[in-house]
Amino acid sequence: MRARVSLFLALALILTLVAPAMAETPWVSRENNEWGDLVFVELTGPPLSEGGSIAALDAEHAAFRRETGRAQIRGRERFRYRSLFNGVSLEIPSSEIAALAELPGVRAVWPVVQVPVPQLATSLEMINAIEAYDELGYDGSGVLVAVIDTGIDYNHPDLGGGWGKRVVGGWDFVGDNFDAGDPARRTPVPDPDPMDPNGHGTHVAGIIGAHGLLRGVAPGVSFLALKVFGPTGPTTTDVLLAAMEMAHDKGADIVNMSLGAAFQWPQHPTSVAADRLVRRGVVVVASQGNNGPQGLFAGGSPSLGSRVLSVASFDNTHAMLAVFRLPDGTPVGYAPMTFSGPIPTGGISPEVVHVG
Repeated sequence: MRARVSLFLALALILTLVAPAMAETPWVSRENNEWGDLVFVELTGPPLSEGGSIAALDAEHAAFRRETGRAQIRGRERFRYRSLFNGVSLEIPSSEIAALAELPGVRAVWPVVQVPVPQLATSLEMINAIEAYDELGYDGSGVLVAVIDTGIDYNHPDLGGGWGKRVVGGWDFVGDNFDAGDPARRTPVPDPDPMDPNGHGTHVAGIIGAHGLLRGVAPGVSFLALKVFGPTGPTTTDVLLAAMEMAHDKGADIVNMSLGAAFQWPQHPTSVAADRLVRRGVVVVASQGNNGPQGLFAGGSPSLGSRVLSVASFDNTHAMLAVFRLPDGTPVGYAPMTFSGPIPTGGISPEVVHVG
């Protein structure tokens, strides 16, 4: 029954569109005017979800820190990962990245990118959610849903009316002053209170499982509130990956991420982590949309994971396209692109074709 309920919840969520350690000190004292880049560093061994051991991962991370010291690479850890991804995220001067990628034990260096705050939209009738719980009796009882978003207002009467009633756990990964778009405020200051200052995460949780004056698609679920945004502005994918690892470690049955970073790769760490969650039996739902105005190729991570329930909507309208002609005169329409995501310094990507 639980598997059937989880499948139902996964389909319903389509329309909703242990915390990794923070390093205490930099490796080398930084000069403030030389900083700017955020990167993931992927190490060679498998994470815990892929058969790695805590002892092996700890040894590999310690060796990595020793190598950075020998190479006199200046950097500050933001997050350290072991469950779904073996590596760290760093704040580092751009001049150090090439040397970082050449260190022994480094598989790849990936860019950390910003994730914008998502917009609000919903529907229940279109997915027959009312029939699912009225006629079939599926209400999601016994299912833990991790909502990775702006937090959840756990005091809302339709979401339990207090901490521990429906929202049974959570974490604020960034703090109340975080804004990834502001260099002065982009350092996470985590705390244990995932209260929602924005409203989007509460909105999403309500769609999933409100039970009161309003009713969501699965009013019996419990929530894990994983707050990855500050009160304003975007977050970053390294924060998102930290939240995904906590969802795994806390035993979430479903992970919902009504968000994403456009112009990414299936090999981006958040996409890879999402796939690994699915292989562990977790249903992962992530937004593929929210980037429509940026063009047809604005694929987002983590929804680019091959096992993720990747969700998008569309406007039933006509679009004006640019056109070029093949040698035989056949017209081919295309959408010009003026933006693309940063390219990783390592790893393997699929064949890429770009017209524009």
